[in-house]
Amino acid sequence: MRPHALPFAILLSVTAACGDIVVSEVEDVSDGGADSGAGPADVADDPDVSRPPPDVDGTSDGAVEPPPHDVGEDAFKDVPEVPPDVIEDAPSEVGDDVAFDDGAPHDVEADAPEPECLAASDCPDPEQVCRTAACVDGSCEVAIPVGVACDDQDGCTEGDVCQVDGVCAGAWSGVCECQTDGDCAFLDAPCGVGRCEQESKSCVLDPEPRLGDACDDGDPCTFDDGCQADGQCQGTAYSCGDGLLPCQQTACNGAGGCLAPEVKPGSCLIEGQCYEAGDAMPVSPCLVCDPLADPTGPTQRPDGTACDADGDGCTAGDACKMGVCAPGPAVECPSPSASCRVASCKSTGSESYSCTESTKSGWCFIGGVCRSSGELNPSNACMACSPSKSTTAFSPRASGTSCGSSTSNQCTKPDTCDGKGTCQPNHMSAGTACGDSTDGPCTNPDSCDGKGTCKSNDPPNGTSCGTCKQCISKVCTNVCR
Repeated sequence: MRPHALPFAILLSVTAACGDIVVSEVEDVSDGGADSGAGPADVADDPDVSRPPPDVDGTSDGAVEPPPHDVGEDAFKDVPEVPPDVIEDAPSEVGDDVAFDDGAPHDVEADAPEPECLAASDCPDPEQVCRTAACVDGSCEVAIPVGVACDDQDGCTEGDVCQVDGVCAGAWSGVCECQTDGDCAFLDAPCGVGRCEQESKSCVLDPEPRLGDACDDGDPCTFDDGCQADGQCQGTAYSCGDGLLPCQQTACNGAGGCLAPEVKPGSCLIEGQCYEAGDAMPVSPCLVCDPLADPTGPTQRPDGTACDADGDGCTAGDACKMGVCAPGPAVECPSPSASCRVASCKSTGSESYSCTESTKSGWCFIGGVCRSSGELNPSNACMACSPSKSTTAFSPRASGTSCGSSTSNQCTKPDTCDGKGTCQPNHMSAGTACGDSTDGPCTNPDSCDGKGTCKSNDPPNGTSCGTCKQCISKVCTNVCR
């Protein structure tokens, strides 16, 4: 069972009985105490209110004498200090077994009644200025809405709001004339007091009574604050923060000194270097700045977090492991299209790639056909596979390489390549002597025709070779009879 919650004001009347401290009355004065409706008898009869066990040390008969209802400050002057053992033996928290005056232990939690309310709307409206309903731990209470606008029904004030004591009050507006200094008390400040200026009947701030008094100007970066002649509180200014790194901060301590530098929220300072939340360390993308975990050291990313170990898109699934970015397995490309080809992965970015084919060393891949190094073009003996020059086309063979016809005679030599991919004949030039070199009336020396053939230069039959003579079959023959 839960003790009554008294959130706003509690009045304790304490009596000393042979050294024992006894709570004799609890009054809820949250609404002024005037109409709480609970007197000493109500509290005594309420089983929900915790009371000390009777006859703590055997010297008391357990009776509790109610004190006078009005308890002033003097009532507490002679109250003895509560012995430590009494404090230690008190229930530590709601839910402990608490002994009531029936002598039996009670489980407070088990005996708890149904809550009176779940929200403030479940509670009755106090219908008083500066009072509002509140639901506290399941009980309806009356709260003071401090700072909420209200109307104190005084035409000489403005800015009326509820005060902490539950009174609606405002500041003198200047519309009404003041009569005494008391009317100007609202101007009282650490560096001046409110005065009623009798000639004008208006309130003014008089700084003279507090000139030079110590005060606090609210600025931690000043010290020796004092009240000035203008009614302001002012100190000697100084600054902090010189020489700090961008991710460090400090603050003035109000006494001319600075607080120890600390790392700014959302930043890390690691080995003298500033980082923002989420920044990776230069040594590993798996070590990052995590200000919530450790603002002064790197934090490991969870194992399995994707990362880039090598900037190579041909390794897939790079992932963090114990703060290190480990490369994943190599990408597998489809099988090559020919036996002389090799399939390989080409990285196009840290996380992208393409599969390409290349020709094996010592081979050409021409027109979809594998050609070994030196293999001739079937249609041109002066073109061959030369991988050092091209793996995708035949290359010209060296000039002078044998090709075509191998015939060799007085008018021609074996064909050779011209070094440009053409097989050319090596014929002797026209007129080169060859064959029969006899020279007579009906014969002339043979000569090459420039096309690889040795031709006869003899005059044709019937050619005159003298009087009544003609060449017949290379013989000068007498034809006159």
